Amino acid sequence: MNNLFKAFLLSIISFFIGYYIFGYTNFVSVKTINISGCIRLKSNYLIKRSGITKDDNMIFINLRKSKEQLLKEPYIKDVELKQKLLNTIDIKIEERTPIAAVPYMGSYIIIDEEGVALNVEDDFTELDKPIITGIVLEDMSLGHKIKIKKDENFFYKLISLLNVLKNTKLLESISEIKLDANDEFILYTIYNMKIYIGNCTSIDYKIRFIQKILVDLYSKGIKSGEIDFSYEGNPVYRAYNKKLGSEVLEEKK
Repeated sequence: MNNLFKAFLLSIISFFIGYYIFGYTNFVSVKTINISGCIRLKSNYLIKRSGITKDDNMIFINLRKSKEQLLKEPYIKDVELKQKLLNTIDIKIEERTPIAAVPYMGSYIIIDEEGVALNVEDDFTELDKPIITGIVLEDMSLGHKIKIKKDENFFYKLISLLNVLKNTKLLESISEIKLDANDEFILYTIYNMKIYIGNCTSIDYKIRFIQKILVDLYSKGIKSGEIDFSYEGNPVYRAYNKKLGSEVLEEKK
């Protein structure tokens, strides 16, 4: 009985000693915070946002709460936090990529490929992304998808168009994406080419075809004019100089 009592007492003492060592000393305190995946966001900002500081006790750090705090930043799409060894915290960030701007109340809302509002820009000259015109925002909240005064299906058509433009690298050449009075899209390139693409049906096919057409025109030194692909059939190119007439562009095999 005495041996059992001694063993029990020893275990209690060991528990409190261990609790003190690990809970109230710097034996398991944070010494290193590693940040990876951030491009636009600064590491110091992200560490502060996480609420984790050096010398925090690893036992008492709430990684779930830190993740929730980081996800409140609009530019963060996802985040993974891990405790590594006894003194290191790894924070892996997946950032959202800004791809377009939408006019709103005298400013411009920067959105990503999912239509999530990332930030607000006031200066038009600072924008290096295409501007989406002809749509009216119903609501906007940073970190959430914008709401357009049209049906939800239209929103996904716009997002689909943005993603195809991004994936084909054509987005870099677009200065404006306009929705006209007939709910059809018109693209304007930075070289003054106007492209009618219609209501976004077969959008992947159209954009890839248009990409080939632009490469062909640019190779001939032609960077302005109109490409009409708003109807069924082959697109039509029209030069701004009426004397040049127009020509039907056949898809190259």
